[in-house]
Amino acid sequence: MTLLAEVTSHDLILVAAQALNQLFEKIIALDVEERHLLRMGHGEEALETEKDFSRYGRVNYVLGQRLELLQVRDERGRESGA
Repeated sequence: MTLLAEVTSHDLILVAAQALNQLFEKIIALDVEERHLLRMGHGEEALETEKDFSRYGRVNYVLGQRLELLQVRDERGRESGA
């Protein structure tokens, strides 16, 4: 009973964040498209991945995709003589 009393809410939050990160990393390993993934809350910076799945990271990803599509459009326009 004393062991349970020593566990604080902060400890429980840390354990929950670690569990969510482990689950999220398993989802990443399933080759789910990156554009469908967003990790919010405490612990997003502790993910063991090179990609940024925070809100800002997702916005940057979408902006990067947009730039790639605009480049493709420009190349096709030049090829067609438009």
